[in-house]
Amino acid sequence: MSNAATTKDEAQTQFDLLCQQWRDIAVGGASQQARKFYRLSLLPVIAQRIALSGTTEFAGHPVSGLVSFVGTTPETTILVTEATRPANLLLVASHGVQESVNAISDWFQSERSADRANPLVTTVFCDPVNPKQMKDAVTSWIALQRKTCHGARLCIDATGGKKSMSMTAGMLAVTHQLELLYLDTEFDHTLRAPRPGSEHLVVIAP
Repeated sequence: MSNAATTKDEAQTQFDLLCQQWRDIAVGGASQQARKFYRLSLLPVIAQRIALSGTTEFAGHPVSGLVSFVGTTPETTILVTEATRPANLLLVASHGVQESVNAISDWFQSERSADRANPLVTTVFCDPVNPKQMKDAVTSWIALQRKTCHGARLCIDATGGKKSMSMTAGMLAVTHQLELLYLDTEFDHTLRAPRPGSEHLVVIAP
């Protein structure tokens, strides 16, 4: 067995151990502790894995701008951003999810590797059941991106936030000819949470 294969196997074994630790904590009922363990120990590994998986899809034609809808779980935005590595990022957040926005900001400031440039982040807070408010905010941002960068590759992430936000993302993708992204996962029904390592970015071209 080659050294590369051995290293890959060792990394997978370590990842499996982390997943089991997380599962043991979660099954024990310590939900806050499990969430903290996930963010500090599992998320950086998952982010690295999904960044590598996105290399082929996005390296040849880099993403100029990404729109991501944010709800109570910031992890989906973090992972989609790691996969696409946009130059500019628009966070469309529900009112009352400042903690999620802070977590995303903290990730870019302290947990991303130093050899990668952070995206320029803009945040707007919207009423998640007011599609017009969300559409107006995103439309203005898209117009600015296209004005400053001719031929900009723009994507919109429909994973996070309420269902109304995902529906709005789909409408915006069609209206503005954006690539629509969705982070798919396998669901662990016992823990009622996505299964770590099952993340897969679905890309729907306009």
